[in-house]
Amino acid sequence: MALTNPNEVDELLAKVRAGDTGARDRLITEIYPELKKLAQSVMGQSEYRRNHTLTPTALVNQLWLKMAAPPNDRSKRPQIDSIPNSFALIWTVKKNLSDILTDHARARRAQKRPSALTRVDIEAMMSLGDWMRELKVDSLDIHQALAELREKNAQQAEAIEMKYILGYTIEESAAAMGVPFITFRRHCQAAEDFLRKRLKSVSESRK
Repeated sequence: MALTNPNEVDELLAKVRAGDTGARDRLITEIYPELKKLAQSVMGQSEYRRNHTLTPTALVNQLWLKMAAPPNDRSKRPQIDSIPNSFALIWTVKKNLSDILTDHARARRAQKRPSALTRVDIEAMMSLGDWMRELKVDSLDIHQALAELREKNAQQAEAIEMKYILGYTIEESAAAMGVPFITFRRHCQAAEDFLRKRLKSVSESRK
């Protein structure tokens, strides 16, 4: 996702953080074309593209509701109110798009008869190690494991998603998370250990 006017987006994000509700409307107007292009790209590349009936417009609408709607916990602010800059905005958008498509795929799979599980075909996750190729798990199993990790340690989940799913460099990831390189690497290692243990357990249960 390449923002046309990143400096202007940064200014609008600053106004949103300061409580300017009108800036939210100006922000979505500014970035809507880029959001729709990204939604089309994600839907086209997604391994779940056959498992949802969303249109790019509907996906963007759900995305904005997820980011801008007040959370159920009234003590918390909407996601958009705490995004520091355009770089972090891009990361948040990609993560939310992935989550929305995953939720739709999971719901549709639950309505169908179970099908035979195949080996993982997520190329982005293959670099975790050769052990990934030996598992009898599917993409939703990976997302479920990531969700469990997120509940256990949100920073570890964020680190592993940025490195393996979004493909950001260590420098970009550490900057977006606001942590030193060594801390980012430590988060990634802990996350990899958790995923290895959790996914092997799931795979073993299906033999």
